Amino acid sequence: MQDIKCYFMPAADPPPMDRPLVRKGKAVSLGIHEREEIPAMYREFAGADVQKFLGRPDRLYYLESEYDWYDRLRKDDRSRVMAVLLNPDVAGVNSSYRLIGNVGIHGIHPVNRTAELGYLLFRDYWGKGYATEAVSLAVDYAFETLNLRKLFARVFAPNGASAAVLAKNGFVSAGRLSGQLYIKSHGYVDEVYYELFRNH
Repeated sequence: MQDIKCYFMPAADPPPMDRPLVRKGKAVSLGIHEREEIPAMYREFAGADVQKFLGRPDRLYYLESEYDWYDRLRKDDRSRVMAVLLNPDVAGVNSSYRLIGNVGIHGIHPVNRTAELGYLLFRDYWGKGYATEAVSLAVDYAFETLNLRKLFARVFAPNGASAAVLAKNGFVSAGRLSGQLYIKSHGYVDEVYYELFRNH
């Protein structure tokens, strides 16, 4: 009997894990949040340096509360909160989509066709342009998929980086509330409103 030799090809690198996407961008994409991501978001967002620019810098955040938030989110027809994902080709060789933050469209009003925009990025990804692209993708989703006509956002005056993200996406200042919130490192700060109308 003739010997039969078997040759095995080396295993190819596994392709990046597929993930449902809402919008695909150059460096980042927007996807559906997954429950197992909650601990990572909790660790990133519960810190005082992030919380100080949110609406309740005095609040203590608990992991269990974040799971409650996720469960409410799935049933909330007036909000769309999406994961900000670093694309595989940007994240590194053989990487899958990497969670780096989230962006939300809140308080969707079906008659007025308005909503509020909010966004958060993990600290290691600040200053790289990812927030600007994520907001751009969220704006496109709000106007083209949800058929909204206007978005607005609120930024505390010391948070210049967040204001710059909005400006790069065409938002304009629409007024401010003076001394609206107390932040330990800044004292009483103004809350600045920004708005963006759909062009067509």
